[in-house]
Amino acid sequence: MDTALGMASIAGVYRNAFLPKRSTGELIADGLSQTPMPRPVILEAYNVEASTRYNLRNGGDGQGTLLGNMLADAVLALGGAITRWESVQDGKAFHLRVHVVYP
Repeated sequence: MDTALGMASIAGVYRNAFLPKRSTGELIADGLSQTPMPRPVILEAYNVEASTRYNLRNGGDGQGTLLGNMLADAVLALGGAITRWESVQDGKAFHLRVHVVYP
């Protein structure tokens, strides 16, 4: 977490086969509610997996990808809306960020 930027960075997320599809975003939102920054203005997937990295490397913005969907689901569960999608290249790795506003 970077409280100065209002950013929560998430890495190492794995799907739990015992939970419904696309439930990880809601779990992230639940976890954030227990932190000093329950409603970050930037939510980041750090060092994205292969299919999302392929999308970003080829000019995509991450929407509709595995991690893009996870971030979108987390923002929805937090009660926010995405205002901007951003990819950040870090060497060979990528970070996918969404900028969030809340009502």
